[in-house]
Amino acid sequence: MQNELEYVALIKLIEHTYHNDAEAISRFLERPHVLLNGRSPRDVMDSGSTGANEVRILLERANAGIAI
Repeated sequence: MQNELEYVALIKLIEHTYHNDAEAISRFLERPHVLLNGRSPRDVMDSGSTGANEVRILLERANAGIAI
């Protein structure tokens, strides 16, 4: 990730999306996702700002009620 503030904001978005449910968050971060080309959100996030942005968009879609 580009900077710590982006990372913190993304973590807060993940927590919000999964209602601070640690198990659900862990599953989301570790499971490969079809919309991330079969990569896990954690791996995509760790690849840099572009990857973090992909995960952010995925979560924003989920929060907007769009199937992910």
